[in-house]
Amino acid sequence: MDNSVDQILNEYRARQHWERREYQAAREHAAAAAEKALTSEDAVGYWRMSLLLAECQLELGLMQEFAVSARELAEHPAIQSDPRMLARAKALYSRALGILGQVGESLVLAQEVAALGGGDTDDGIGEMEMLHSLVAALAESGEIAEAWKYALDMARLADEGSDAETAGKAYWAVGNVAFLADNPEAGVRYHSLAAENLAPGNDVNTWALFNKGSALVRLAAGIADVETLECIERAELANSVTGGAPFSSLRFQWHGRTGCFSPERPRNQPRGWMRFLSIEVYCRITLSPRSNMLQPLLCTSWGGMMRHWPRLPILKKYS
Repeated sequence: MDNSVDQILNEYRARQHWERREYQAAREHAAAAAEKALTSEDAVGYWRMSLLLAECQLELGLMQEFAVSARELAEHPAIQSDPRMLARAKALYSRALGILGQVGESLVLAQEVAALGGGDTDDGIGEMEMLHSLVAALAESGEIAEAWKYALDMARLADEGSDAETAGKAYWAVGNVAFLADNPEAGVRYHSLAAENLAPGNDVNTWALFNKGSALVRLAAGIADVETLECIERAELANSVTGGAPFSSLRFQWHGRTGCFSPERPRNQPRGWMRFLSIEVYCRITLSPRSNMLQPLLCTSWGGMMRHWPRLPILKKYS
């Protein structure tokens, strides 16, 4: 078969499998298409399929492989002369380094991407990826005020007409930074926008993670209202579909903070002794060094921002 035809077929199949969330098959076809593109000296095709290959590895949880693919793409001679391709490749590599906990290197790369202009594309995807990487890297480095400045740029892009899923993930990230910046009102507002754009029908796993993450940051900020309970219930419902671990600890904390064991009559203020006991037990269970609860909240993204939750008074003891 002609090399270019083989490349086109593999790319087509990779895209089909990606749309169906068949990430292993998409990964295999993307790798084949990227190899054919290199043989044909098709830099754009190589870049496009290498990006998809790395995203498949990320979805499969292959973090080391994801980082290797991102680094190879960012350093490959074929794309060094194109600022747009180079910026998006470096943004992906910055994201990988952030996930692996290499905060300093991630921030340096994210700043390089910003200097390149973010790799703008007509749909704004390149700039959004750059901002995701930069915000996560800054937040992980403790530069919350600077992260908030770029997070507002993400919100602006989302407002200007990104597709619903991209906008939803952006609003989610912006809300997380707002909570880190001790601005829970903005955090709630942006998480509400995220909930309007993210849909369980598109990706039930993302929907479950978003609602779980939103409930966790709301509770950590002392917000134990009906909307927080609804986040927990949506996460539990989505989780029952995907077969994940239960979120009973979140519901337990909500009950403890409200002093209310009936969803129909939540209270604004928890009973003193019950609040203390439940939060104490919750923190011992979920925030211990052995716990796997402290997952990166910028799941679309984007770094281990949960490291900064010890800044919140309730969690400081267990940081």
